[in-house]
Amino acid sequence: MPTATDTPTTAALPPLIPREILFGNPERARPQLSPDGKFLAYIAPDDKNVLQVWLQAVDSAASSSEPAPAKQITADKNVGFASISGHMTATT
Repeated sequence: MPTATDTPTTAALPPLIPREILFGNPERARPQLSPDGKFLAYIAPDDKNVLQVWLQAVDSAASSSEPAPAKQITADKNVGFASISGHMTATT
C-alpha cells in the first residue's frame, strides 16, 4: 500500500512518429497483377516524389537474381495517381 512519502512514478511518453512516415508517399502501393499474369503494376513515387504507375514483367523478376527494372508508364506532374483501377486490361 502506498504511503504519503512515496513519489508517484510517471511513464515517459514514446517518441513521436515522424510525419513523413505517417503522411509521406509509400515506397510501393496497390499492386495489381495483369489478367494474363505476365505483368505487375503498382503505384510508386518518381524522382520528383509524385505518385506514378509502374509496370514490371513478372517472369523477369523470377528468372534471374537481379530483376529487370520496372517501367514508369505514367508521367503526372502534379498530384500523381492514387489508384490504377481500369488501367490493367487483357492487352496490357
